Amino acid sequence: KISYGGTSYYVKISEDGQKVEKHADSGEIFDSYDYKIIGYDKNGDQKSLGFDADHNLRKGAYLDMTYNSE
Repeated sequence: KISYGGTSYYVKISEDGQKVEKHADSGEIFDSYDYKIIGYDKNGDQKSLGFDADHNLRKGAYLDMTYNSE
Protein backbone atom coordinates (compact mmCIF):
# COMPACT_ATOMS: atom_id res chain seq x y z
CA LYS A 1 0.00 0.00 0.00
CA ILE A 2 1.49 3.33 -1.08
CA SER A 3 0.69 6.32 1.09
CA TYR A 4 1.55 9.92 0.34
CA GLY A 5 0.39 11.16 3.73
CA GLY A 6 -2.90 12.56 4.80
CA THR A 7 -5.80 11.60 7.02
CA SER A 8 -7.50 8.19 6.90
CA TYR A 9 -11.21 8.28 6.17
CA TYR A 10 -13.73 5.48 6.00
CA VAL A 11 -16.38 5.59 3.27
CA LYS A 12 -19.22 3.39 2.07
CA ILE A 13 -19.96 3.35 -1.65
CA SER A 14 -23.71 3.80 -2.02
CA GLU A 15 -24.02 5.14 -5.58
CA ASP A 16 -22.41 4.67 -8.96
CA GLY A 17 -19.61 7.08 -9.80
CA GLN A 18 -20.18 9.69 -12.48
CA LYS A 19 -18.68 8.32 -15.71
CA VAL A 20 -16.27 10.78 -17.32
CA GLU A 21 -14.30 10.32 -20.56
CA LYS A 22 -10.66 11.31 -20.09
CA HIS A 23 -7.70 11.61 -22.44
CA ALA A 24 -4.21 10.33 -21.67
CA ASP A 25 -1.13 12.25 -22.82
CA SER A 26 -0.71 9.55 -25.49
CA GLY A 27 -4.12 10.46 -26.93
CA GLU A 28 -5.78 7.29 -25.64
CA ILE A 29 -9.35 7.81 -24.44
CA PHE A 30 -10.48 6.02 -21.28
CA ASP A 31 -13.34 6.12 -18.80
CA SER A 32 -12.98 7.28 -15.22
CA TYR A 33 -15.58 7.36 -12.45
CA ASP A 34 -15.78 10.43 -10.22
CA TYR A 35 -17.11 10.21 -6.67
CA LYS A 36 -18.19 12.86 -4.20
CA ILE A 37 -18.89 11.19 -0.87
CA ILE A 38 -18.86 11.77 2.89
CA GLY A 39 -16.02 10.09 4.77
CA TYR A 40 -15.46 9.67 8.50
CA ASP A 41 -12.15 9.81 10.36
CA LYS A 42 -11.26 7.66 13.38
CA ASN A 43 -13.01 10.17 15.69
CA GLY A 44 -16.24 10.05 13.70
CA ASP A 45 -15.76 13.54 12.23
CA GLN A 46 -17.07 13.80 8.69
CA LYS A 47 -15.58 15.39 5.61
CA SER A 48 -16.79 15.75 2.04
CA LEU A 49 -14.32 13.89 -0.21
CA GLY A 50 -13.80 13.77 -3.94
CA PHE A 51 -11.85 11.08 -5.80
CA ASP A 52 -11.90 9.07 -9.00
CA ALA A 53 -11.50 5.41 -9.87
CA ASP A 54 -10.66 3.53 -13.07
CA HIS A 55 -13.82 1.42 -12.74
CA ASN A 56 -17.24 1.79 -11.16
CA LEU A 57 -16.92 0.73 -7.53
CA ARG A 58 -19.19 -1.93 -6.03
CA LYS A 59 -22.17 -0.52 -4.15
CA GLY A 60 -22.02 -1.47 -0.48
CA ALA A 61 -18.20 -1.62 -0.47
CA TYR A 62 -16.39 -0.02 2.47
CA LEU A 63 -13.09 1.73 1.79
CA ASP A 64 -10.34 2.94 4.10
CA MET A 65 -8.71 5.74 2.14
CA THR A 66 -5.93 8.19 2.84
CA TYR A 67 -6.98 11.63 1.67
CA ASN A 68 -4.85 14.69 1.07
CA SER A 69 -5.79 17.91 -0.65
CA GLU A 70 -2.96 17.84 -3.21
